[in-house]
Amino acid sequence: MELWDLYDKRLEKLGKTIERGGKTAFGEDELHMVVHVWLMNSEGRLLVQKRAAIKKESPNEWSTTGGSAIAGEDGIAATIRETQEELGIALKPAQLSFVMSYARRHDFVMVYFASCDVPAEAMRLQEIEVAKAEYWTVEEVEARMTDGSFWNYRYWQLLKQYFQENGLLKSK
Repeated sequence: MELWDLYDKRLEKLGKTIERGGKTAFGEDELHMVVHVWLMNSEGRLLVQKRAAIKKESPNEWSTTGGSAIAGEDGIAATIRETQEELGIALKPAQLSFVMSYARRHDFVMVYFASCDVPAEAMRLQEIEVAKAEYWTVEEVEARMTDGSFWNYRYWQLLKQYFQENGLLKSK
C-alpha cells in the first residue's frame, strides 16, 4: 500500500494522506506531489524512456522519468527514488536543480534537471515501468511530441528556455 501526503495549492502539507488507488477520493483543493526529472548528457541529449506496454496510462509512450512522491518524501527524495527505481541511476541531491513547479487537477508537479552521462545500455530498467531508455536531442523530443509518440509536457517551452538560459543546449 502506497500512501501519498496531501498538500494545498501552496504545497503546504495538510496533515493527511491518501492511499494510491484507494477508495478515498481527493477532496477539493487537495493535491499530491509528482516529480519529473530531465536528465541530460554532456552532448546535450536528453534521457527519455519508453513507458512499458503494461502501463495503464499512456502505454508505449515516450516520456521523462518521474512519478508520485510517497508519504514523507520531499521533491528531491522522490526524484532520487524514482530515478533509481526506473533506471537504476543513483543521483545525489547536489546533482539536482529545481526548474519549476505547477499545480494540475490533483497533482503538484515539481520539475528537476540533472546532468547524467550513464550510457543507456548500462541502465537497469524497471520492466513494469520502462521498456527502453535512449538519449535524444531536443529537436527529436519536439518531433515526437508533434507526432504524438512523446508525452506533451505543457511546460516544454519553459523547460527549453531553462536549458537555453543555462547554456545546456549544444549547437548542431
